[in-house]
Amino acid sequence: MNNIQPRQIRNRQATRFLPDLLQSIFIGELLAPSEELWLVSPWISDIPIINNEAGQFRSLVPEWDLAPIRLSQILQHLAKHSTKIHIAMRDEKHNEPFLKYTEMNGVEMYLAPLLHEKGLLGDDYFLSGSFNLTFNGITLNDEIAHLYTDKAIIAANRISFNECWRECKT
Repeated sequence: MNNIQPRQIRNRQATRFLPDLLQSIFIGELLAPSEELWLVSPWISDIPIINNEAGQFRSLVPEWDLAPIRLSQILQHLAKHSTKIHIAMRDEKHNEPFLKYTEMNGVEMYLAPLLHEKGLLGDDYFLSGSFNLTFNGITLNDEIAHLYTDKAIIAANRISFNECWRECKT
């Protein structure tokens, strides 16, 4: 049995803990893409994830501009390079712009009117917590996140997501 303890991150207003954690996770995805990636968040915005203003990440995706790289750009790149992406969100007006940005092959969308669960699940990690994938959720609000790298926890959540969301596929 693996006794890897989860990392707990508390985000407070004006800290960069969650934005920096998300940047690190998605840089990891660009370096070694997951076969499957799950984003579960009631509200999702096309938030900047990777700060590429100085070009420090151009070697990962050379065609990206010297600018913040948005969530949709990362997902589009991963989908083009064989990552199966699943996105679960509420069917809300707030999410409509993100839906337009992510209209691409290789993405399965799930809409659930009562969704409150949040999580980001890749092959080697599970990030869960109280935050939505929005500017306020990762930057302004007091939030908590739990990062798990234990293979048993990752596998259990992958099974759970697949069973739960199979019914809600759009």
